[in-house]
Amino acid sequence: MLRAIVCPDWEVARVTPDARTPLNPHLTAAELANLSQHRDKQVRAAVAAHPNSTPYSLGTLAAEFPVQVLSNPALPLLRLAQPGLILRWPVIALLALLRQTTAPAWLFRQVQRHHSVEVQVALARHPQLPADMVRALATHPAWLVRARIATRPDLPCALLDGLLHDPDDSVRLAVASRGDLGAGERAALGRDPSRFVQQTLRRTQEAVDT
Repeated sequence: MLRAIVCPDWEVARVTPDARTPLNPHLTAAELANLSQHRDKQVRAAVAAHPNSTPYSLGTLAAEFPVQVLSNPALPLLRLAQPGLILRWPVIALLALLRQTTAPAWLFRQVQRHHSVEVQVALARHPQLPADMVRALATHPAWLVRARIATRPDLPCALLDGLLHDPDDSVRLAVASRGDLGAGERAALGRDPSRFVQQTLRRTQEAVDT
């Protein structure tokens, strides 16, 4: 077991990556917090996966090691003890978690309550987003979120029709950039009050037809 947690950084560095053994399962939270800032990436990754790491350490490591944090065996208990845990993590950490194609459904539910538009856009982009959350984000106050929903290939026709008449030009631009629009949808966009929407529609259709 690697016992260098209680040693200076230079002594930990003497352990080569190939020879390094798993972290001691009995390391304390304080020792792991110290190691979370270690210069060796493998050590930091091991801390992200260690069940004794603190929620704060996991939050600071999630941006670099999202897979290890999501698979940390203690995370379910930490979430149970602190229901709003994920919402207190840095935005950069949440974005890294949402980039994982195997991100769990509980993560979607948690970050849906986050105030950051950037996080909501990343959520709207996820291919495994449940249908009810797609519907909810299709009416999000931020046009950036609605525009991202408008580009989803699995968007139901009813939602697409609503976004087709969105009050924001940028959302309708996103709809016009789709290459799978039906005749009725193309006709509606062809009459759009924004010439930029009409131009985007023409360019998209020309690309599809070639």
